[in-house]
Amino acid sequence: MYEHGFFVDDIGRFGMGPTALEPGDEVWLLEGGRTLFILRRRPGSECYRMIGEAYVHGIMHGEAMTADVVGRVGPVTIL
Repeated sequence: MYEHGFFVDDIGRFGMGPTALEPGDEVWLLEGGRTLFILRRRPGSECYRMIGEAYVHGIMHGEAMTADVVGRVGPVTIL
């Protein structure tokens, strides 16, 4: 298990996630999932490392699925 801490994203939403968060980490909802995850892009790669689960107020029930977001949906490799 990992410890949780609060964070604020780049547009001001607050959430809770692993204390291992770093600036630049990304919040993802993986296809078919109900839980948000924090992913960290590997430098110089299109692959990601999973950091842990997250809660972000205001996007837990599909509120963030705008046309722009849907247009960026695609595969990702998690190592």
